[in-house]
Amino acid sequence: MKKSVMSSMLQIEKDYRGEWVLIANPIYDKAERIKEGRVLLHSQDRDKIDKVMLNIKEKKIAIRYLGTVDKDLSVIL
Repeated sequence: MKKSVMSSMLQIEKDYRGEWVLIANPIYDKAERIKEGRVLLHSQDRDKIDKVMLNIKEKKIAIRYLGTVDKDLSVIL
């Protein structure tokens, strides 16, 4: 599902809990956290996000996972 309007990060987190989200034109606060942005795509499958990301025209994007990470899982940033 694609959205064309800017949304606050709080609303994005509420709407897409447990999913990967591709955000265009993210606006950051002083602590470099996303305050708002435009959701281009959301999915539980990260591969779908990656495939779309390769073909978008947006210059500024962010990808966020909006779920919890299992404590036994290692994450590389």
